[in-house]
Amino acid sequence: FPTRRSSDLPQQLGKAFFLLNTIFVGDKADLSMWLHELGHIVYRKIPKDQVSRLIAGARRCFPVMSHQELPLAIDPETSKLGPVAEGLYLVINDRYCGIDHSGPGEDVQNDEIWASLFAEYASGFELPFTVRVILEEIIVYLSVRQEDSQPKLES
Repeated sequence: FPTRRSSDLPQQLGKAFFLLNTIFVGDKADLSMWLHELGHIVYRKIPKDQVSRLIAGARRCFPVMSHQELPLAIDPETSKLGPVAEGLYLVINDRYCGIDHSGPGEDVQNDEIWASLFAEYASGFELPFTVRVILEEIIVYLSVRQEDSQPKLES
């Protein structure tokens, strides 16, 4: 069932500070929120061409809708049915993923889309093949980049 995302909810559940490589996750957050915030931390390490391909694929597979186009949803704080918060949403696996609540601009929306897709993928949700392939390329890139940055121990 879709959930509502209000403008103050991210601060209650999770917040990423990418310049500090730090995330804060509230006690009401689930694993998906941890993964979403982790996605924000690594976003700036992803090559722009891979981000562009992922976003293009995601926008082909998942609708972007305004709050006016969405039906009522369950508020995660109150568990009551109500309207979603004002803004734009990418609808992934029947979940409304806010893409403009962190500020204006295309890069901010791309960061939110990446973080949402990464959290869905890492949580085991099935994604369309074209999106999954690009996500896996990015994850491999980030893994190799991490291995390359580790100091080599000489024997």
